[in-house]
Order: sequence, then structure tokens, then C-alpha cells
Amino acid sequence: MKDFNIKSTVNLKDHDDVINKVLNFFYSTPGVNGCFLTGSTAAGKMDEDSDLDIGVLFEHARSRDGCWQMRKNWAISPWFHRFDADHIKPYFIIYFFEPKIKTDINLYVEDDLPQYGYQGLEVVWDRDGVIKKWSESLPEADKSTITKDSYIHEDEQFWAWMFYLYSHTHRGEYYNCASEFSMIRDIVEKWTVRLRGYSTFSSRRLELQEYSNQLVKIELFPQPTLESIKKALQKLVEMQLKLRQDIEDKFKITWNTTDRAIEKIIKFVESL
Repeated sequence: MKDFNIKSTVNLKDHDDVINKVLNFFYSTPGVNGCFLTGSTAAGKMDEDSDLDIGVLFEHARSRDGCWQMRKNWAISPWFHRFDADHIKPYFIIYFFEPKIKTDINLYVEDDLPQYGYQGLEVVWDRDGVIKKWSESLPEADKSTITKDSYIHEDEQFWAWMFYLYSHTHRGEYYNCASEFSMIRDIVEKWTVRLRGYSTFSSRRLELQEYSNQLVKIELFPQPTLESIKKALQKLVEMQLKLRQDIEDKFKITWNTTDRAIEKIIKFVESL
């Protein structure tokens, strides 16, 4: 069996064993022109609970379809669960190999290779140069395209969501409000990381980030009760007002949301 010497798995014996078996399987599969790794598998930030993320490039759709039809019979390595991840995208299957290695396997042809940047991408082999050309054309994964208008619009959304959640909490729809809380929490999460130079927020390994103490707050994940939801809304208002001031100072923004609107919405929340 060929050893592909994947640096990120070299100190993780089970991961290293599985990734080499997967890569060898596709290396010998007719019609496969190359393989690449993404995520922590490529970025080198793996631990024993990390997934393996593998992209497989086929020469044409016919060879990919033939391989896909046999996906439940791939002789790769012992496994205990598997399923088609078609809720995410087509030609995507997830295997859980022994002893506990979750492995995401994406089958591509050139025309449907992703057009977004990755935090990490490593080309394992590339028989005709297509993967190399594609990878060099991708945008930077964390290149910010946020404008002043983005902040202004998100601020408008925040206060609209705040009133929406107040209204439905006032009506007694606690379960609905608790389940939809992520939509308003998303704004303070994005703003928090942007002020630190990141363009996007990820909850993955958040506890290891230097800003985690600002976001890892139990109040932001309310229970479906009046007391819990009110406390969460109050905490979000507090965070939003602080972030809003920091962003205003940094970017010299003039907000569309009026002080009167904010004061009125805050009073509604306090009345719950």
C-alpha cells in the first residue's frame, strides 16, 4: 500500500491508517484524476476527534457515476456507519470507519469543483493539473468583503429581530422564540470576530479562541421560558450596544436605526 505521508495525520495512527486506505482506494480507481484534502486535514490542526475531509476528482461524469453507484460496496476499511450526505450536496458520502474516524468523501468533476476558499487545502495527487489550476483560482478563505452598508443593514436586522422575539415572547410562544434565537445571536457573533480581523464566525473550537469569553455565555442559549428568554434578550442588547459603539468609532458609521427606535424596543423587552 502506498504511503501518502499526510503530515496532519502522522501522529494520529488511526487517522493515518484510514486516510492512506481511502487515498489508495481512489488512487487505483479507474477515472480518478486526483485527490485533495480540506479542513483540518489540510490545515494541520487535527486531534483524535477530527474528521477527514477528502475531495476526489474524476475525469468525467460517467466514471464518477460508476464509482458512486458502488459507494455502498467500497472495499476501503472496516466501518460501523455510513450515509449519503445529499442534504449538503450531491455525490457526498460520509463513512464512520473503525475505531471512530468520521470521513467526508466528496466526488467531483471539474465543472462542479467548489468556488469558495478553504482554510486549508492540500493537493495529494493531480494527474492532469486540474486541481492545481482550480486551487490557485480560489478566493482567499478569510478575505473580508464587509462594507459599512453591511453593518448598517445588519444593525437594522438586529433590532427588527429583537422586536420580533419580544412580540412572540409576549404572546407566550417561548419554544418558538428559543428555537429561532440563533438568527439574532448570529449578528453579535459576526460582529465580535470581525472586530478582531476575521471575516466569518465559526463555532468550531470556539472555546480555544482568544475572544471566546465574549461569546461563550449560557444566557445566549435560552430555555423556552419567559425568564430565560428575557435574560437572553437583555444580554444581546447589552452586547449589541457595545459592539455598535466600537464599530461606529472604528468605521465612522452613521446608523439608519434611530435612537428612538432602539429605546422603544428596549422598553418592550424590559416590560416582559
